Amino acid sequence: MQRLVIVFLFLFCATEVTASNLSTAMMFVSSDATWKSSTKLVQGWEQAEFDDSSWENTRSPSAGACSLSKIKVRFTTPMWVYKGGEFLTAYFRKTFTLNGHVKNARISAVFDDDGDIYINGVKVLSDTSGRAEANPIVLDVSTHFREGSNTLAVKVKDTAGGCQWTQILLEIEVESGTVLDVPLLKQTDPQWAATTYDTSDKQTLWCGTDIGDCGCALTSVSMLLQYYGIVNLASGLTTLPDDLNTYFLQDQKCLLNQCVSRGYVFGDVRWSVVNQLSRQAWVLFGTAKVQYMGGGSLDPREDIAAGKPVIGKALDKSHWFVAKGMVEDVLKINDPIFGEMEATTTALIRRFEEVQSDFSLIEAYVKAPGQLVVTDSYGRQTGFVDGAKVTEIPSSTYEFEQSIESSGSAGLWAARITQPENGRYSIKLATDSAKSPIAAYVADMNADEKSVLVDEETEIQIHYDHDRVDDTTLSVTGVQSCSLLKLPIRLKLTNSESHDRIFEGEADLHEIFTPSLSPKQENAPP
Repeated sequence: MQRLVIVFLFLFCATEVTASNLSTAMMFVSSDATWKSSTKLVQGWEQAEFDDSSWENTRSPSAGACSLSKIKVRFTTPMWVYKGGEFLTAYFRKTFTLNGHVKNARISAVFDDDGDIYINGVKVLSDTSGRAEANPIVLDVSTHFREGSNTLAVKVKDTAGGCQWTQILLEIEVESGTVLDVPLLKQTDPQWAATTYDTSDKQTLWCGTDIGDCGCALTSVSMLLQYYGIVNLASGLTTLPDDLNTYFLQDQKCLLNQCVSRGYVFGDVRWSVVNQLSRQAWVLFGTAKVQYMGGGSLDPREDIAAGKPVIGKALDKSHWFVAKGMVEDVLKINDPIFGEMEATTTALIRRFEEVQSDFSLIEAYVKAPGQLVVTDSYGRQTGFVDGAKVTEIPSSTYEFEQSIESSGSAGLWAARITQPENGRYSIKLATDSAKSPIAAYVADMNADEKSVLVDEETEIQIHYDHDRVDDTTLSVTGVQSCSLLKLPIRLKLTNSESHDRIFEGEADLHEIFTPSLSPKQENAPP
C-alpha cells in the first residue's frame, strides 16, 4: 500500500543472520549507598528471600576508619557500614531485577581484608588472604542468575585492623526479547513492483493495479514462507512476490466484475492459501508444512518467543507487515514498503504455525456489508443470525477482515470451520443481508481444495468428506446457479437489431448473457 499511518519509533538495521537473534544490553551493579548493611550475623542473611528491610543503607564512598586516599586500587565506589570500628565483620545485600536471560556475567571484588560473595544464596567467591589485594578478584558468574529478582550478598571481615571497606562490581550482559531471522522483501522492488496485482485488470481496487501499490499482504506472506524455508513451488515458481501472485491467481472465477481465486478473495489475500501451498511444496521438496491459525490476541510475544513470526496490520488498518521480534514492549517488523522498522502495536494479527497435521477446512466469504450463514447437518449455525454473530459449529469463527482497499468499512465477512465433521453444510446470505456474491472453499486433510463463486440468489450445498476432496460434492440451488457450471449447449442470441450470435460447446452462462442480448434457445441438448 502507498498510504500508511503507523506508530514507528526508529529504523532498526539488523545484520546478523541466525535462526533467532536476541537484543542484548549491559547491566551494572556496583557497591554504593543503595546497598543494605548490618554488623549482626542473622541466620539466612545470604538467602534471596531474607527480609533486609530493617537493615541500614551503606555509607559510600567510605574507607571506614581511614580516608579514601588510603585505598590503593579504585575500580568502583568503596562502601562500608556507618557504625564502624576495627576488626569488625559487616554484611551487605543488594536485590535487583533482570528483565531477560543472562548471557554473560562477571564479578570483580576487593575486600579489606577478607570476604565471601553469595548469589541467590549460593557462595561463589571466598577470599581469606588477610589483606586488601592490589588487584580485584574477577570471577565468571554467568550461570548463577535468573530472570526476575536476584540478590547479591557480601560478607567482609576487617581481619588486620586499620581501614575497612569493600568494592564490588557486577557486569551482566542480558539478552532481552527475541528477533527472528525473517528475510526482508519489499513490494516496491523493481523485479515485481509493476506486476499486475490479483485481477486488478478485471475488478476495481482502491489501492491501485500492481504489486507496488497493493502487494503489502502478498509480500508479507512471501517473507513468512521464506522464513520457514519454503522457497520453491511447482512448475518452476518460487515464493517471491511475483511468482506467488501467479500461484494465488490459479483457479480464478469472476462474477459481476468480482473475482476470487486460490489465493485472492475480492482483491484481498486469502490467508489459508498457505495451507495448500506449503503442503504441495512439502510433497515436492520436503519443506515445512505451515498452517494458517487465525487471528485472536493482539499480543504476539508468545508466538515470537516460540519462533513463529506473525503478520500484523497497521493501526490505520490499510497496511500489512511481518512482526518478527519483540524487545520489551517494542515490535521489530519487516515492513514491505519501509524496510526494517519498529512499531508499538498492531490493529490485527494473522497467525501461522509449522504443523504435521490436518489441513481440512471449510471457508466462505462475502463482501461487506453482506453477511452470510453456514448451517451444518445438525442445524448448528455460524455466521450472522437474527442480527448477531454466532459460532455454534465446533471449531468455527466468523470474522470481519478489513480490506486492503481502504481504512473504512470495506472488507469481507469470513466464516471458517477448521477440521470440520463429515456431513452436509449449506452456505447462503443471511436474512436481510445486503446482496453480494459468495465465495466458498473446501479442503481435505491434505489441503487439496475445491471452490465456487455464486451470485447472491444462490445457496451452496456441501456434502463434505474430510479425507478426500474428490469425494466432497458442491451443488447449488437458486435462480442463477448456472454461473458455477460448464454446460454443453447451443444457443442463438438475438438483440434488438436482429444481429445473431451462436455459441456452441461449453460456456459459463453468465459469460454469455448480457443486458443487450435476449436468449432464444435452439437445438439445446436435454
